[in-house]
Amino acid sequence: MREDNMGKLVLRKSDIMKMLSISESTLKRKIKAGDLPKPFKVGKNTSANLWRANDLQRFFDSKANQTTNP
Repeated sequence: MREDNMGKLVLRKSDIMKMLSISESTLKRKIKAGDLPKPFKVGKNTSANLWRANDLQRFFDSKANQTTNP
């Protein structure tokens, strides 16, 4: 986990995989299926996939609300 210039917590792919106890292929499948938000890239010539922790929290909260309020 790292903090970007704006002081927001940023998570790397490896952080997400550890948190959710999933493999890289499962992570990719979940992103493609919409079960996880898409990451953002830093710079145009980088392969670093990052997620803002607050974006993930909002995503999970909205999924939980959809489940409890169909």
